[in-house]
Amino acid sequence: MDMKNKEEVKLENGLIRAVPIKKFKKLEVPNPAARNHALQVAIYNAEGIDPLSSYPEVQWRNYRTVFWVNSLGHYVTGEVVGYPNIEWNEEFGIRLIDLDTSESNILNLEVVRVRSSVDPGPSSGVVVVGRARVPLPEVPRIKQVERVGLVRFVEGKIVSEGHIVIAMKLVEVNEQWLQVF
Repeated sequence: MDMKNKEEVKLENGLIRAVPIKKFKKLEVPNPAARNHALQVAIYNAEGIDPLSSYPEVQWRNYRTVFWVNSLGHYVTGEVVGYPNIEWNEEFGIRLIDLDTSESNILNLEVVRVRSSVDPGPSSGVVVVGRARVPLPEVPRIKQVERVGLVRFVEGKIVSEGHIVIAMKLVEVNEQWLQVF
């Protein structure tokens, strides 16, 4: 018997049996900078932002999510009204081509309250109420759904407050598809 691709296994009754050795293919982790990739991002909802205990008089607020992979392009969800739970259910495609790898492996997220007349500070009425940094998926074609904890600055301290639910999938793209971006 050719034992080159077999392994001996001792059975309970004392007999020895030759079993084929399974060979596993090494999973290749793609480098988004080396190939044409796009990141599909879905922003579903946020919860626990601006806790009711802190703002008992508030009945509704307007929110958006701003996100980016590198400093070249920011993406923004539509403005939604909600409090304390917010739903966007929006999907986006982010082009990941010829990027520096140190910049292209993190998705940065900020949930912002917009058109708020009661917030002190910026005259624009835009206030960051939660932010997170999420590592991008390493394996293409696998959807990764996450409930991500958000942090914010309160009186000079970083406070954990609320969560956002997102999905990401890394996809390889061809040149025709890129012209759509």
